Order: sequence, then structure tokens, then C-alpha cells
Amino acid sequence: MADKIDETLLGLGQQMVKEMKALIKLNGSFASGELYNSVKARVFKDKAEVYHLEINYIYYGLFVDKGTRPGHWPNIDSIRSWCRLKGISQDAAFFIARNIFRHGTKARPFTTPWTKDSPIIQKILGEMGKQFADDAEQKIMRDAKYFPGRIK
Repeated sequence: MADKIDETLLGLGQQMVKEMKALIKLNGSFASGELYNSVKARVFKDKAEVYHLEINYIYYGLFVDKGTRPGHWPNIDSIRSWCRLKGISQDAAFFIARNIFRHGTKARPFTTPWTKDSPIIQKILGEMGKQFADDAEQKIMRDAKYFPGRIK
């Protein structure tokens, strides 16, 4: 049954990754593809036998998703690379970085649509509830043979 739970969680994680990648493109956050390509789902079970679904992405994804407040000095080499991709003179990188430091950046959310009421989270809860219910039923029926005449 564990394999089925892993498979279900990974399928849901891949759906979340697909939606996150679509949002990265839609909200104008796609430049080099580094953030886009870094978004990945991972399923694992910890020492306490608890399943986890993790969505990982490159470190600066948080800055893209939430934006930054004034006072955050961005990596100047990353700004230069971004300028090159956008066809902007790399000499502008310092001025762009200074502007980000002074004013911050606007949030371009790609992770925040998942609240407890969102359809994907409801699907996860529904699928996992079904998987655990099926697993419990199988275990009960397997153990029922030890109580003849009580459960059929």
C-alpha cells in the first residue's frame, strides 16, 4: 500500500509543479528558465513513518514569489545575467540592483494559490483520505481471519 500512497502523492505533487510552472510563465517571472526548471516534487517517508510531499525550487524563488522589501541587495551577477537575457546593457545591472535595494520588488506569486480551500489541496486531502481508508479496510479484512464468525 505504501507504494500506492507514494504514487498518489507524487502524482499530486507533479500536478502542483505543473501549475507552479504555468504561473511562473504567466506572471512574467520566466527569464533564463533556471527557476522554472528548478521546481520539483519529492515524496518521502520519515523515520516516524509519516509521508511528506515537498515542492523544492531554487533559493531566489522565494524572492520572486513574495517580492522583497526595500533594503534587500540582490546578487549583482544574477542581475547581469538577467540583463543579458533581456537584451539590456550589463552596465545597467548596478542601477537595477540599487533600485531593488531602494524600492524592493513586486511579488510574482507562483506558490501561494494553495490554501487549505484550494482545489489542489482538497484533491490531495480527498485522494489521501481515500488511500488511507482503502489501506485501513485491507488491514481490517486481513486481520479478520483471526476472528472467525465476527467479520465477513
